[in-house]
Amino acid sequence: SYTFGGATPQSQRVSVTGTGGALGFTVSGCNSGPISASPASGTTPATITVTANPAGLTANSYTCTLTFSAPGSANGSVTTYAYFNVTSPSIYSSPSSVTLLAPSGSTTALKANIDIYSSDPSITQSFTSTAATSSGGNWLSIGVSSGATSQYATVQADPTGLVDGTYTGTITVTSPTASNSPVVVNVTLKVGPILAVTPCCNLNFGSTQGSSAPPAQGVLVSAGGRSIPFTALAATQSGGNWLSVTPASGTTPAGIGGTDLSIAVNPAGLASGAYSGTVTVSSPQSIGSAVSLSVYFTVGPSVSV
Repeated sequence: SYTFGGATPQSQRVSVTGTGGALGFTVSGCNSGPISASPASGTTPATITVTANPAGLTANSYTCTLTFSAPGSANGSVTTYAYFNVTSPSIYSSPSSVTLLAPSGSTTALKANIDIYSSDPSITQSFTSTAATSSGGNWLSIGVSSGATSQYATVQADPTGLVDGTYTGTITVTSPTASNSPVVVNVTLKVGPILAVTPCCNLNFGSTQGSSAPPAQGVLVSAGGRSIPFTALAATQSGGNWLSVTPASGTTPAGIGGTDLSIAVNPAGLASGAYSGTVTVSSPQSIGSAVSLSVYFTVGPSVSV
């Protein structure tokens, strides 16, 4: 058997013997395909070498009939079979798809690595890779035009000059020895406003039982100079509604700066202990995910003098 990219299979030997003295014989049936036998004739006892050559073959099972003919023998001829199984491993990309996000007006190229590997790690498969886009021009490229498994390749998306929108492209990986070639990696580039919260992403408060609430803390919400609507939602894991955020909705400013959010905690009615909650800021017009702030509130026991 043989796997593309692996070692060439070793030849095998067949012993030819007879009874009653030396017999002349010939070998036929396997010299017109990938399996051959040599020498084609001899005198018993002898050894015949059977060789399988994978050059130019596709993945398949190959069989030939070896006939040993000896006119002077009682049975005239003996037949045996040679089998040659050629397999082809698959080639894969991890991840199988890539999504990149670029802020509106950005001229900074975005990069992501993909791992091109074989289903059989014991062998090496050569490959070529090409990039293509369906719109927006030549914004997509791949850092490796040819190589061999296993290899990392850098996918690069350049948003320069692209207006807000979603752009698609493909990285096509082709291997002459892979059963599933070509492999296509889908690439999506989204250009648009991306919601950001500063500072991010943890806020800490402290208080004691019976005391007044600690000062609120502020954060700024922006979208890279784009004006988009947003909502802010506070939630707690325990202790009730001790966490709040104001305003609950707003709009990011066009240009520099951001919209202020005030995040406050209230220790009233809380036992001493540690509490946690989240403030989630989201916008349907942001191409990125919602931003989640983790809020930690430690309430200590009351102190009396």
